[in-house]
Amino acid sequence: MSFSRSLRTKFRRPLASGLAALVLCAGTLVLVGMLDGLQLGAGAAAPTPTLYVNNYTANTVLNFPLSATGNVAPAAIVSSDGSGSVSEPWGEVLDAHGNLWVGNFAGSISEFTSSQLASSGTPTPAVSLQDPGGPSGLVFDSNGDLWATHDSGGGVVEFSASQLTTSGTPTPAVSLTGPQLGDPVGLTFDAAGDLWVASRGGGEVSEFTPAQLAASGSPTPAVIISGLGSTRSPTFDAKGDLWVLVLNGLVELTPGQLAVSGSPTPAVSIGGLTNPYDPQFDTAGDLWLADYGANQVVEFTQSQLSASGNPTPANVIAGSNTTFNGSVGVAISQAPVVTSVTPASGTAGATVTVNGAGFLYGSSVSFGSTPAASVTYRTPYELTATAPAGTGAVDVTVSTSGGTSATSSADQFTYSGSGYREVASDGGIFTYGTSFAGSMGGKHLNAPVVGIAADAATGGYWEVASDGGIFAFNAPFFGSRGGQPLNAPIVGMAATKDGGGYWLVAKDGGIFAYGDAAFAGSMGGKPLNAPVVGIAADTATGGYWEVATDGGIFNFNAPLRGSRGGQPLNAPVVGMAAGGGGAGYWLVAKDGGIFNYGVPFLGSRGGQPLNAPVVGIAASGAGGYWEVATDGGIFNYGAPFLGSRGGQPLNAPVVGIAAG
Repeated sequence: MSFSRSLRTKFRRPLASGLAALVLCAGTLVLVGMLDGLQLGAGAAAPTPTLYVNNYTANTVLNFPLSATGNVAPAAIVSSDGSGSVSEPWGEVLDAHGNLWVGNFAGSISEFTSSQLASSGTPTPAVSLQDPGGPSGLVFDSNGDLWATHDSGGGVVEFSASQLTTSGTPTPAVSLTGPQLGDPVGLTFDAAGDLWVASRGGGEVSEFTPAQLAASGSPTPAVIISGLGSTRSPTFDAKGDLWVLVLNGLVELTPGQLAVSGSPTPAVSIGGLTNPYDPQFDTAGDLWLADYGANQVVEFTQSQLSASGNPTPANVIAGSNTTFNGSVGVAISQAPVVTSVTPASGTAGATVTVNGAGFLYGSSVSFGSTPAASVTYRTPYELTATAPAGTGAVDVTVSTSGGTSATSSADQFTYSGSGYREVASDGGIFTYGTSFAGSMGGKHLNAPVVGIAADAATGGYWEVASDGGIFAFNAPFFGSRGGQPLNAPIVGMAATKDGGGYWLVAKDGGIFAYGDAAFAGSMGGKPLNAPVVGIAADTATGGYWEVATDGGIFNFNAPLRGSRGGQPLNAPVVGMAAGGGGAGYWLVAKDGGIFNYGVPFLGSRGGQPLNAPVVGIAASGAGGYWEVATDGGIFNYGAPFLGSRGGQPLNAPVVGIAAG
């Protein structure tokens, strides 16, 4: 009897069979190597959502539209080219380019491209790796390495990304063995990069830390979950719960139950299956799996998975037309979805967490039409991306071979510090390179608006009036001095680094703090040589600086970098802006002159003719700054010019500017 046939006989025994999950790597991944350069045109036609099914006994890989139901014929059937390229196919995993990696129990791993999978035939794999251990489960790790379970020989092995580029018989980069790896049939990574392996024979699910995965050996698992029965094919859902297939169903384990070794009672137990394998969640949160014993593929909805029982599957694909003969692995290719980005605003270079579903190893991320500077894959529900250069509000989209995520308000990222907003004394707002969220223009005011501050968390902003009234636009309201007595009128405001609060400053140097803005002192009630005209926040310390018209600086939980106090000025100082990381600050005078302390001098309007006096300054995220005049004119230094109100009619003079 041949090696392959003897394994096939073993597999047909109902209680001894075992298959691995399609499980997408949930570890940290910086995209390198074979997946570089994935860019899908936003205007291209969306590919048809596709379900791939490994047909173990028939030695085929089947292609169905994800909408398939009932006794339906596959759209394409991929068979072996004669070299064993599809021979007892068991585990499978997709990458974001649409390449399907198939673990053949007979002793190999085959890579088929999306074009090879699109039509029936016997294609030669793009890459073929000989692996006599019977690879029953496949998963990519954070480095693009491919991990495989060895059902026939026991253990788990790692093939490096470089070993995956050409066909051959590579020696695994890492080989793990041990009591919990004697009969492994599925594996997945969590968001911390820990590997979870299901052992059918031992009825256990074991966790191995990244340190334990670094070298070959027989490590003791960090956590062992037992008492579940014949376990196989684990996968995580969007909540971080682990779903594990067992002999006649599947069970759900919460993160708390996974924290320590033991035999926890599953949070949910679903029955009514016959030897199921290979679960995968789609972007709607529905779970698909191959029910080998019943020779079918089934789908359970989120609601059906919310409580224990034996629900009737929402969809069943089965029957003679399917050609199923040992249906085992499933893989889903569909356009991802984005449900949130955090933070929702920031500068170029910011690390942004993208949440959603349908993410694959090798997913690309774009901010508007610009690719992210780097992308890190964490789970099928989370990516992190480095924001490229940009301005304004943009949609953050994720692309795989399954398509590009549809845009919505949930995916928007607003560049702060790359654009700016001007505010007029009537509360009117003029935006350039950033989003408009509303204004007080044309509305009744008890007192004129005197300043503006941007909310780094939401991309919105606040206006402040001279009576201390606050007007919030796509930004939370934390409180105001409106309607309360003041010793001196308010002249400006500044927001905290996280957008969780703000300070108001009065002409006498008094400070009013709201939200998470900490009160660190003020000049209120103290003698001043000149009135205070502005405030800036120190993002390094959480403190702030006040500036007076003579250029004097008053620092509170913020370092004094220097001042113009007591020195001659050609024109009074009218405002200030802080550099990034608390490095220092710029002061701006009414004639556009700049005084820099701890930050670079990049130019000024001092000594040059002006159509209207300068009234404010804002720092850009790139290290430059903008001056604004009462007519809305903008003067940019080390920061892009994105437009201005200069030379255009105004209902009221401009009184301030904020980067955002």
